Amino acid sequence: MRLVLVVMLMIIQINSEKNIKMVASVFRHGARESLYPEFLIPNKTEFPGELTNVGMREHFVLGNYMKQKYIDQYKIIDPIYNSS
Repeated sequence: MRLVLVVMLMIIQINSEKNIKMVASVFRHGARESLYPEFLIPNKTEFPGELTNVGMREHFVLGNYMKQKYIDQYKIIDPIYNSS
C-alpha cells in the first residue's frame, strides 16, 4: 500500500453573517511514479515523475469534493465557467 500525502490548507474568511468570502486551497500532487531508476517498477505504463492511475484518481476525487463544497454547497463559484 502506497502512503500518499495530500495536504489541503483552506483559508476561509467569514463575515458577520457567516458567509464565505474567499477560499484559498493548497494541496500536494497525487501519487507519482518514482524519479529514481532503482525504485521504478518494470513494465509500468507511467514515465518517471508522471501521475500514476492512483494519483489521477486522487485528483479526480479532490476536484469533485471541492466542486460539491464550493460550487454546490456554498455557491462561491458560478457553476457555468466564464473566462472574462
